[in-house]
Amino acid sequence: MKALIIFNLQNKFVNEENEFIIKDINKLLFENDLIIFIQKIDDKDIINYDDDFHDDLEFTLCKRDFYIFKDTKNSNSIFNIKGLKEFLDEREVTDIHICGLSINNDIENSSKNSISLGYNTSIIYSKL
Repeated sequence: MKALIIFNLQNKFVNEENEFIIKDINKLLFENDLIIFIQKIDDKDIINYDDDFHDDLEFTLCKRDFYIFKDTKNSNSIFNIKGLKEFLDEREVTDIHICGLSINNDIENSSKNSISLGYNTSIIYSKL
């Protein structure tokens, strides 16, 4: 199974210079069966507007369920998020496609970790 993993499309990271990426990612939502959103949360007990996903992200385009994994430790790799690797393995994911906004090199580090764990890995789109 293939998984599309989308990084950091939250209000606090999207700005005038990078907001175009959301339209491109919206086009990918209906093309994938397993979609995982990574949401960086500064304080796991307080979620504010800046932590919310950007309004232009169209969750309704997902043809199946989507999943949100919250990164409360500001990890530099998704494989440091508790339960994510097990989640992928339970669904027999073999291919990981990564896109989104890179914060603290998390897309690059996650890609390297993904390859070292044996997943076929590609970065579809990344913007700082």
